[in-house]
Amino acid sequence: MERLNGYQWGRWLLLQWSDYTRTSGNIGPALSRIGGFVLSTASIIGGLGLVLFLGLYLAAEPQMYLSGIRRFIPTNNRAMFDACMGSAARVLRWWLISQMFSMIAVGTIVTVGLWALGVPLAGTLGIIAALLTFIPNVGPIVSVVPAVLLAVMISPIKGLLVILLFLLVHFLEGNIITPLLERKIVRLPPALTMTAQLFLAVVAGPVGLALAAPFTAIAIGTFQVLLPDDPLPSSPSLPT
Repeated sequence: MERLNGYQWGRWLLLQWSDYTRTSGNIGPALSRIGGFVLSTASIIGGLGLVLFLGLYLAAEPQMYLSGIRRFIPTNNRAMFDACMGSAARVLRWWLISQMFSMIAVGTIVTVGLWALGVPLAGTLGIIAALLTFIPNVGPIVSVVPAVLLAVMISPIKGLLVILLFLLVHFLEGNIITPLLERKIVRLPPALTMTAQLFLAVVAGPVGLALAAPFTAIAIGTFQVLLPDDPLPSSPSLPT
């Protein structure tokens, strides 16, 4: 309210708002809702950190964990299990590599753009945007909120420019950067990824949301072995 009172159009808007007096007393609940959103964002980032460290531990000694799981597989099915794990690891590895490059590109462009716009904490906001790029569909939407909140504290115009900056960055990421990086791997189907996100978000919360895309990549690699593509039937030759 104090920020709006500093502008002529803001004072006019408040005068037209019949519930201004009542609303000015509800700032506390509004801040509580904002605090809840910030806490949810922090939970998602914490889940990403957990996924990162878990991935590092698994990558350091994969054979130890696979050999333990392999003991539960019947002997006559172990060859199929090894083939599924190999395919899943290949798809997941290439997807992670492409995501890492996308995260670096998004974080760099956002940092430079926010610095050019004069938004404080540009580096920190760039790191947050880079980390949240790991989560398809949801991460780009969540990453814009803290940057816009800081920019609006300076001026509404800067807030609008920050929104345009994030739209441009994620347009480039979705239409240029990621397609170029995903030429050698299987692109995750958006509908399948979103379904996995909805299911795991209900089951495990923010951590499940962060794990949805890697689990989708693993599932695609596994089903490539279990359900291989059928060869196209040869067309019957026409009589001469």
